[in-house]
Amino acid sequence: MMALLFLGWFAAFVLAWTGRRIGSVIVALVSLLLCMAMLRYHMSEDIGISL
Repeated sequence: MMALLFLGWFAAFVLAWTGRRIGSVIVALVSLLLCMAMLRYHMSEDIGISL
């Protein structure tokens, strides 16, 4: 999961570097959503363990 997140941000950086602004924004937003989902999953997992 972390590798996918890293590859997403790297792809957004490469797209921005090559001048593809719209593509980089879309890839960055998808990576951000993946990050939020991963954070939410880990937080719910920690709460379940602590209860």
